[in-house]
Amino acid sequence: MDRRLGIIADQAGSSGTATVDGAGSTWTNSSDFYVGRSGSGTLTIRNGGAVSNVYGFIGDFSGATGAVTVDGAGSTWTNGGDLYVGYTGSGTLTIRNGGAVSNFNGYIGVDPGSTGAVTVDGAGSTWSNGGHLYVGYTGGGTIAIHNGGSVSASTVSIARLAGSTGALNIGAAAGQTATAPGTLNTASVDFGNGTGQIVFNHTAANYIFAPAITSSGAGTGTVRVEAGTTILTATNTYTGATTIDGGTLSVNGSIANSAVTVNAGGALGGNGTIGNTTVNGGTLAPGNSIGLLTVNGNLSFTAASTYMVEVSLAHADRVNVTGTATLSGATVNASFAAGSHVAKLYTIVNAGGGISGTFGSVVNSNLPLGFKPSLSYDGNNAYLDLALVFVAPPNTGLNGNQTAVANALVNYFNRNGGIPLVYGGLTAPGLTQASGPVATVVQPTMVQAMTQFMTTVTDLSAVGRGFDVPGATAFAAEGAAMNAYAAVRNPGGSERDAFGMITKAAPHAPTFEALWRVWASAFGGGQTTDGNAATGSSTSTSRIYGVAAGADYWLSRATVVGFALAGGGTNFSVAAGGSGRSDVFEAGSFMKHTAGSAYVSVAAAYGWHDVTTDRAVTSSGIDQLRARFTADTFSGRLEGGDRFVTPWFGGLGLTPYAAAQVTNTHLSRLCRNRRLRRQHLCFVLSREERDRAANRTRIAQQQILRGERCTADDARPRRLGT
Repeated sequence: MDRRLGIIADQAGSSGTATVDGAGSTWTNSSDFYVGRSGSGTLTIRNGGAVSNVYGFIGDFSGATGAVTVDGAGSTWTNGGDLYVGYTGSGTLTIRNGGAVSNFNGYIGVDPGSTGAVTVDGAGSTWSNGGHLYVGYTGGGTIAIHNGGSVSASTVSIARLAGSTGALNIGAAAGQTATAPGTLNTASVDFGNGTGQIVFNHTAANYIFAPAITSSGAGTGTVRVEAGTTILTATNTYTGATTIDGGTLSVNGSIANSAVTVNAGGALGGNGTIGNTTVNGGTLAPGNSIGLLTVNGNLSFTAASTYMVEVSLAHADRVNVTGTATLSGATVNASFAAGSHVAKLYTIVNAGGGISGTFGSVVNSNLPLGFKPSLSYDGNNAYLDLALVFVAPPNTGLNGNQTAVANALVNYFNRNGGIPLVYGGLTAPGLTQASGPVATVVQPTMVQAMTQFMTTVTDLSAVGRGFDVPGATAFAAEGAAMNAYAAVRNPGGSERDAFGMITKAAPHAPTFEALWRVWASAFGGGQTTDGNAATGSSTSTSRIYGVAAGADYWLSRATVVGFALAGGGTNFSVAAGGSGRSDVFEAGSFMKHTAGSAYVSVAAAYGWHDVTTDRAVTSSGIDQLRARFTADTFSGRLEGGDRFVTPWFGGLGLTPYAAAQVTNTHLSRLCRNRRLRRQHLCFVLSREERDRAANRTRIAQQQILRGERCTADDARPRRLGT
């Protein structure tokens, strides 16, 4: 249909209805189009129908009513000029299910006493204003944008002139059930000289409202948040109040000129700037995770309010207040980032005008039981304090080792002001695991390996290491005297005669010739050291094995020097969890001198160890930690003794002796790494290079009894802490 002027319900008291239905159905007007000019008119454009005109009027004259519905994708109403919804009368415009309306300027509620309402509902539904959009020009106007609908204009004015009212609803209107929001594409939304309001009552969890909200007139323009999370990103200069009755308002821009009230069920956050703020039973949660919120004015809480604080290693949520902060016993709820570090002290409120009152209780989430939060204050700040306190299991208590580890962690936390969060969750077994008990058996095992090697090197009683030369039977007695560990009985007269009879020539003093002896020997052993429940040490076991080869050089019948090389390995374990092994290379030299029945020997040795340890940690999941490092041992030994024969058992030979051995271990830098899981690094112990010396003294007796030698040794393995 093609007409110059389109009118539905032209006269007062008349009514009219028109439907443009289906693709290809059109109503083209070369001039203006009125829906309810003086009477009651209804227009429906659906299923691809199209209407076009110059100016559009819905509810033109006083007392007239008009209603237009543009429904469905492809359905359009095109206005070449302006569109008036409620010019002097009452008008409604509904755009839904993908319908589209376009015009130059849009007016809702134009003249005094008029009312207009526009709803843009559903994805693909659009109202495109090429110029300005006025919501309540002189009359009353309302626009609701929800469920994905879209409205665009160069600027939007709400309650333009004195006496007007206007409301912009993102989602549902105030007091209604929240719906999904739509989108307003414009540079700014301005409150004029009337009474205007923006309502955010939607279901979105992250709705960004980008237009700047301004106040150019002397009227009242307010913002109300009822549901959903709304994020304001612009520098907003409106001066009316902001009220949060539900949902969350996150201010990442500024509403510095607006007084904010957060009622029960509402929350305020963001990292921008807000005006004077009253938290009236609601929640203040600075930041968008962790951040800083600035109050341009004063901040006050009521006792029923909550202050939410998120915490990480270096920072916590914080509010900076240019004026005063009145705390009034509000609850502080601290939420700690999982798997992160924590610091000992966080500033959560700073007020340039001073702090009044205190917060009430402090509760926390994601904070291990070992950390105890508290609050402290000075004249301008409120602080969140953390103390690290390890609680012993009921009716037991921490053992000595666990206490030592706990104290070390507490001291570290207090001294450095921070620690990984996971340490606060250590139980008594966790403290044992954190101590790394397998490390305590590494050095004793190295010392034992060195002692075994030194004993092997200096033991001349082994077969083939004596001075007696094969075939020199005439000097067998002398050779026996040199190598014995106890005094050798001198032969009687008849025995001397017997030796003399079998000697082919008269005995004479032999000429000494220096002799070399090459030898090889295996060595090894094992030990078990019982743990102590009170101290927290664990039973440890170690095994040592090796093969040594060397050469002795006899400088005289009384003096011998030599050297030796050895290779072998060790393995060790602790009952608390953990095991290890090492490959060992050792080299050493010695000298021994005999004077009559006394002797003295000195030896020095070096050992190289390639060490691997493994242990499981279960305090934060299941982790298998492996350490790989090298170590050096340096050892020196001095021994002296004197042999004599007792009258017992037909002449028992005893050799009392004293020995001193010093072994120094040098550990290279090591680091334990996970093998099974790789999350936040915890229980990754590192050890800087260090030296330790193990001094061992020995007072013992060597006995010759029925051809067997026994050693009584009072030196026991000692734990060397790492």
